[in-house]
Amino acid sequence: MKLSEFDFPVPEELVAQRPLEQRSASKMLVLHRKSGVLEHRRFLDLPDYLAKPDLLIFNRSKVIKARLIGQRPTGGKVEIFLLRKRAGGHFECLIKATAAEKEGLEVGFGDFLQAKVIRKLPDGMTYEVAFTAGDGRVDFWLEKLGRIPLPPYIRRDADGLDVGRYQTVYAEDLGSVAAPTAGLHFTESVFETLRAKGVRTGFLSLHVGLGTFQPIKTDTIDEHKMHEEHFSISPELWAQVQAAKDAGERVIAVGTTAVRALESKARGKDGFTDLFLKPGSEFKIVDALFTNFHQPKSSLIVMLAAFVGSKELLFEAYRAAVAEKYRFFSYGDCMLVVD
Repeated sequence: MKLSEFDFPVPEELVAQRPLEQRSASKMLVLHRKSGVLEHRRFLDLPDYLAKPDLLIFNRSKVIKARLIGQRPTGGKVEIFLLRKRAGGHFECLIKATAAEKEGLEVGFGDFLQAKVIRKLPDGMTYEVAFTAGDGRVDFWLEKLGRIPLPPYIRRDADGLDVGRYQTVYAEDLGSVAAPTAGLHFTESVFETLRAKGVRTGFLSLHVGLGTFQPIKTDTIDEHKMHEEHFSISPELWAQVQAAKDAGERVIAVGTTAVRALESKARGKDGFTDLFLKPGSEFKIVDALFTNFHQPKSSLIVMLAAFVGSKELLFEAYRAAVAEKYRFFSYGDCMLVVD
């Protein structure tokens, strides 16, 4: 399939630039994939579509302050974007600098933190970067000097509000460089309502990286190669998931990252995944999906089209969302896809 088939217009004014005052105040579009029926509801209506013993799976990965702005010895600005921690204080990074040759580049971040670009990695896009600190506290200074990595369609710098709101309330495992945004709507009050209905919850971890937000640059989706992302699912959670499937109970993923982790595990992957779910892919685990609205021509919209089972129905839903002025992308409204 051609990438151009997954393009669609999103009015600029509908791209959410800030979170709503209340996490749980979003609108929710419900798509029934068998009948094609669309419903316009509120996120707080989500429990109406869930029942005992549904199993709701969340990604508890926590966003790191991945964006660092430093200077070369000559004074030129350098932006280093952390992707993944490696051994010995080294990181896999994206680098934005005017320097033609980035290998060997030295960057300073104030008086406390320094970085040196060691080498370009085999993927041709990322670099291995070594960080050092005079007091030895590299992780401390990365947290102190780093910035929350808001996506480029949010046309402002991160501020104090984003430190809390660009995280889920249940985030625990540091490692993501973008939020698993479907979970941003949930509050402890919502969890209490779900527990009262007998809905079960489980938590896995997939650290969001290039695999999730890297644009597709090939003409056809089959040519696109996903960047690996680290994930972990405890044996206890996986046993619970398998028991639910054996009993014919619904497993519902909160977010596309939870889908990738579950479906990767079902395919025998463990630790890292480069799974690209696209039209024709079988979903072995996930029966329903709660998600945000995604960018055109992204791997996420391709996955969602695969899960809905009809690209045309999905785009009908997106057109309806535009007509009803839903808020799009990370800080936007949400969608529930059920049978």
